[in-house]
Amino acid sequence: MIAEFEARLADALGTHIGAPFAGLVDVAPGQDPGNGVRLAVGVVDAQVIDPDLGSRRGEVVPGDSAPRRALRLRCTVALEARMKTSDRTLQLRALDAALYALDEADFRNGRRLADGTDRGFVIHEMQPASLAVPLAPDAENAGPAALRLTATGLFWPVGVKGEAGRVIDEIRFRGAVLPLAVLPAEPVLVAGGAAVELTIRFGTAGMIVRDAGVSKLPFGTLAVTLAGAGAKPGKGTLSGGEDGSAPEIRLIPVTGDAATVTYTPPAEAAAEELVVALDDGEKGLGIELGRVPLVTRGA
Repeated sequence: MIAEFEARLADALGTHIGAPFAGLVDVAPGQDPGNGVRLAVGVVDAQVIDPDLGSRRGEVVPGDSAPRRALRLRCTVALEARMKTSDRTLQLRALDAALYALDEADFRNGRRLADGTDRGFVIHEMQPASLAVPLAPDAENAGPAALRLTATGLFWPVGVKGEAGRVIDEIRFRGAVLPLAVLPAEPVLVAGGAAVELTIRFGTAGMIVRDAGVSKLPFGTLAVTLAGAGAKPGKGTLSGGEDGSAPEIRLIPVTGDAATVTYTPPAEAAAEELVVALDDGEKGLGIELGRVPLVTRGA
């Protein structure tokens, strides 16, 4: 992957660098510079970048229309001006020419390195970072005359097959417009008294998205339960709809923009809440939409 990038970068830069340095760019360690100067290019460091928003999805990259697993890397690229006998001016001119070429927009956005075929990488950004040319190249411990770049993109082995998956036939959405309204707003609840029918009203939205278009979708059901003080179970009972995943949960169908549940007060005075939530798809409580206080007076 990285070797393919090095080779392509050396070829592209060797083609587009200004005279007299055209054709004098190699992948490190490079060729014998002879009596002149040659540029050697190579990746000296690569860091793995976390995917966007933590997504591990495949990427559609050149060579296959199916998504492929690709690494996101940030590479540090070194470009050295090499000579047998140091000539600082010639080294600096070679690096000047390379820097000017690499600052071109098509190098910076990676398009100069792409041709639509599977090369094992796609560069999204390439940024010249620094240039260093020692004042005395032949001095002991003098560093190389070099240009450094940062290149960011996707990398994968050339020829790796895409990962074909299931085609999404449809996407379903449902939403609730809050706040909730419960009728009657102040029900008369007496310990040991008669059950009271509570109507939950709220704005509903449901739709199915398919290739053919968007169509309306019934909202489905709400999941309701009772909660007492200190997050303890409620003392009253709920009925209507169907059993949920736990004895205290009821699944209540929504018709239009309303759902109806029956509340039977406990045998003694109590204060509790009716908890209204979306069902989680497994007959349990999902996203909570609201809570309604229920106060039962003594007989």
